[in-house]
Amino acid sequence: MTPAAIEAEQGELERQMALVQDQFRQLQETQEQFVSNMNHELRTPLTAVYGYFGLLQYIFEKNGTLEYESHASYMRNAVQYCEDLCSIVNNILKNMDIDHQQQPIPGEECSLAQMIQELCSSGDLDTSEQQRLQIQLPAHDLMAYTDSSCLRHVLQQLISNAFKYTPEASPVMISATAYDDAMDYICISVTDRGPGIPPAEQDRIFEQFVRLKRDIAGTVQGAGLGLTTCKHLIESMQGKIWVESTGIMGEGSSFRFILPRTASVRKQPVPGIQDIQGIPEINRVPSQALR
Repeated sequence: MTPAAIEAEQGELERQMALVQDQFRQLQETQEQFVSNMNHELRTPLTAVYGYFGLLQYIFEKNGTLEYESHASYMRNAVQYCEDLCSIVNNILKNMDIDHQQQPIPGEECSLAQMIQELCSSGDLDTSEQQRLQIQLPAHDLMAYTDSSCLRHVLQQLISNAFKYTPEASPVMISATAYDDAMDYICISVTDRGPGIPPAEQDRIFEQFVRLKRDIAGTVQGAGLGLTTCKHLIESMQGKIWVESTGIMGEGSSFRFILPRTASVRKQPVPGIQDIQGIPEINRVPSQALR
């Protein structure tokens, strides 16, 4: 072997070693981020649940009874924190299940109007949220070739996130349109008026266990898995998801995703996000109220 070949081989080994070290570093960062998130997100509701039930136990042992008007709110709050815990665990399990699924998710024709109507009438939204949710769709029903349960999960996650970050008096908008002239894809958007997402952090928010720096020590709970799950589901249905935000407080964020409208379109390559940025504001299309 010539000196030049030996030098080239040594250089390749050094490059591969540097690559392995970088991957190991990223794995360590992901693990540390997960532990940090779980420490905060699980400890907070667990502490609250323990506190509420401990208080109820103390009152019962002292008085021998509980009063509905005085103590029912403690029970409701404890149950709400239990639901938060279930949501975190379900997101983790859902994400693990998606990671093991290699094949695209089977599709079927799905009415977007019907899907949104079902979401509005379900128990997933409380009365206040139903009143604040603004829905705008074209006068004609939009159909998507997708998996209805997966689409429902994505919409529930995005709407839930929007309400978490939007001031109480502000609305959340869900809207949709056919984004291209050929009408091969529909684009669905969930828009809020929250603090927005800084452009420098937008590329990472769909990664596992990643949360914005401001949120890790904030009051909004999350494991950094909800958007990861949405991304996996959308891409498994041959779609794309992205976020648009200036990062300026009060201007909010728009989470948008596209899905194919027919089975034949689903077999084609998915457009890149750079090809669909800057579509017209969806709330300008002719619309109808669903509520």
